[in-house]
Amino acid sequence: MENPKIICFVGSQRAGKTTTIREEVLEKFFKINVLYPKRWTEFNIAFFHNGKKIGIWTKGDTPEILEEGLKELKEKDCDIIICARHPLQEFIDTIKKHFPHSEILEINCERQKSQEEWDKDNERRFGEFGEYFK
Repeated sequence: MENPKIICFVGSQRAGKTTTIREEVLEKFFKINVLYPKRWTEFNIAFFHNGKKIGIWTKGDTPEILEEGLKELKEKDCDIIICARHPLQEFIDTIKKHFPHSEILEINCERQKSQEEWDKDNERRFGEFGEYFK
């Protein structure tokens, strides 16, 4: 797909981007029981869900690594791409370079607010996240 929807989990190193994608997205939302790897391991996967091709790339520590994943998922013709990225502008530029017309949803993984505010923000964002799959 030329203009897939992009969902970015945004945060600095060790903010919990990959863990959030694994636990909240794969296990809770898609109901995929991840046996291995469980923690601290980057991964990529593509699968079908309700007739849509979903691609996930959690390796995003540098713009070059993120770009590698975006190219791979673009080749797989994904309808929706879920990725982890750092909050720096160069990561946004990398995404827009490959998908200039795609809609982008960003989910903050930084815990700069109180736990209550963070939970409320992410509840709203995960509501938006769910809308992508209807």
